[in-house]
Amino acid sequence: MATQVYRVAQVLTAAGSPVARLQGIDEDGHEFRLELPTQLVQRAAPGHVLVLQWSLHALPEPLTPAAAQPQVAAQPQVAAETATPASAASPRAVDDAFMGLMSRVRRGTSEATSTPPMTTPPASQTRSQPEINDEFNKLLGSARTKG
Repeated sequence: MATQVYRVAQVLTAAGSPVARLQGIDEDGHEFRLELPTQLVQRAAPGHVLVLQWSLHALPEPLTPAAAQPQVAAQPQVAAETATPASAASPRAVDDAFMGLMSRVRRGTSEATSTPPMTTPPASQTRSQPEINDEFNKLLGSARTKG
């Protein structure tokens, strides 16, 4: 991270403008110009000191659309998925990666011995006897509409 100190030479604002410009110079004679919201520089004046800390970062290459990518093997490559940050991936690519992870067979098991996931049958298939609500509704009768 680089730290630089500049002495403010000018503060330029226009009436009604939401943006102000600071101009300054450092001890080596390098100039800076910085546009900021007017609210941030209301108390800035020539002679004040501006201290900047900054760094540069390379952005990852954008992913190509999922439709343009060739179909790869069923086993996703974990190393490729972890190399790209999640914020740069498209929602479709994230969904595909998640489904690939979820469809993998766990170590120590095989597809033939793994049991299918349990599903809950609908309530209408699990009821074998009338419930208390059924008896209560029979005593009350059908619901009448208002009006």
